[in-house]
Amino acid sequence: MEEKAGRDVNDFAPALRHQLLVYPALDPTTSSASYRELADGYLLSAADMRWYWHQYLGCADPAREDLAPAHADVGGLPPATILTAEYDPLRDEGEAYARQLEHADVPVSLHRIPGVIHGFFRWRAVTPAAAEAMQLAGSALRAALSPSR
Repeated sequence: MEEKAGRDVNDFAPALRHQLLVYPALDPTTSSASYRELADGYLLSAADMRWYWHQYLGCADPAREDLAPAHADVGGLPPATILTAEYDPLRDEGEAYARQLEHADVPVSLHRIPGVIHGFFRWRAVTPAAAEAMQLAGSALRAALSPSR
């Protein structure tokens, strides 16, 4: 398909209507307080995350906004629902992203799920918190994607 002059590939992509982020990894600096406080003993370790970020970034600058949402201009993004886990090294960066969105006047709903670790979302048979978080996420998506919007 030949692209028309003055059009960008993104002109052909559907518009995003909502961000649903469950214990998101957003900041490759791995410098938040939760990385220090919860570095080990909670399934996902700070060392694991540094390894994952290294695999993802390679030699790229970790502050590049196209690679790390924590360093991006978030103005104009769609509303967000963010779920963080109380005992997760990623907790603080998800919550910082919520504040970043709020400062950019992007509607955001932040939920820290108490008593759980990274990965809990897939454990509905293990903890009621996972089933409740899944309900919350589903409700947010239904509301965001309903035809009446």
